[in-house]
Amino acid sequence: LGIATGSLGDATAQVSLMNAAFDPNFGGRENSEVTAENLKDLAGEVLRRGADVGISNDGDCDRAGAVAPAPDATGAITMTRYFNGNDFATLLAYGALKQAREAAGKRWDPSRYVVIRSIVSTAWIDAVAKSFGIPAENSRTTAVGFRFLNDLIRQAKAEGKMVIVAFEENGGIALGSAIPYKDGFAADLLLLTMLARAKQQGKTIEQLFQQVQQVAPRPEYVRTDVHMHIADLNVSNQYKGSKGKVMQTFNRIADDVEAKLKNGEHPALALPSGRNLEIVEVSRLDGTYFNFSDKSWIDIRASGTEPIFRVYVEAPTKAANQDLTGWAVAILKQLEQEANSPPTPPTTPASGGTPPVASGTPVPKTYPLAGGATMRT
Repeated sequence: LGIATGSLGDATAQVSLMNAAFDPNFGGRENSEVTAENLKDLAGEVLRRGADVGISNDGDCDRAGAVAPAPDATGAITMTRYFNGNDFATLLAYGALKQAREAAGKRWDPSRYVVIRSIVSTAWIDAVAKSFGIPAENSRTTAVGFRFLNDLIRQAKAEGKMVIVAFEENGGIALGSAIPYKDGFAADLLLLTMLARAKQQGKTIEQLFQQVQQVAPRPEYVRTDVHMHIADLNVSNQYKGSKGKVMQTFNRIADDVEAKLKNGEHPALALPSGRNLEIVEVSRLDGTYFNFSDKSWIDIRASGTEPIFRVYVEAPTKAANQDLTGWAVAILKQLEQEANSPPTPPTTPASGGTPPVASGTPVPKTYPLAGGATMRT
């Protein structure tokens, strides 16, 4: 902490530590991730002490999270804002790019800078980078897993670029000026440095965050974990994983969409609200990903070991996010019901009758695309 505050001349900081004692059980928590749930005590201390910010790391210090005082509807400081990995990284990128542009003056060259994220992390950072003139090709995405981000960091540096930040939505953040790997403590120090500069100008971290949203509106980002409860282990094994029946279903939808896009058509999902949402891009980089005309996107990924499927959605509004999430969750629930349905007992048709449907054959379902088209499985 002294590294950040000591570099600010006459600035001083008062530091209070929590959970600083050695404890391999992490206080009895189920996990040590930097989630809003795990940071409730920190948020309470920030309010009680009137602190400027509360910073945190997970057990091995490679993820970062933060909470800061925030005003309620009356303007009184009675609540805190939780900065998840997406918020944290985007705020850092904004501050670093702003400082770099001010330092460069007329020599500012936005093509030198790169931001990197996993495909399921927020695209908000791309919009913020664009506001500084960063070319679209310098906002780079890769599969989930920091080893993939490491590759892009090294590639960018080999091109002579400056990596501002590389991150995942879970709080794993790498800074271009540090080692090419996630470092939660380094991210914390950069946030403290930004906050110290802002405080010298009479600003708070909340006001900095509002500045970012004026540059590019913050979309609604939600990850939903769907646990499919399938009684029969053998059946469960057929449905789970990246190659199971669940992901096959979403991939067939993607195949249908890709075919329409190649034909010059404008496919759209028919969402639960009755809204039609035009699809402009499909990706299989990690899971099944759809990008939409209103800048929304959805990615469905499977756990490799459990019948759990993660649905990542980013949309302009909370209602739009819920609508798009609901589309994917409804399909997952249909497939769960199918997996738990008992096999249909064989029947003998009457003489001259129609042969029966084979035992255990699922009833084909349709997942609607707008315009009357359907994808049948």
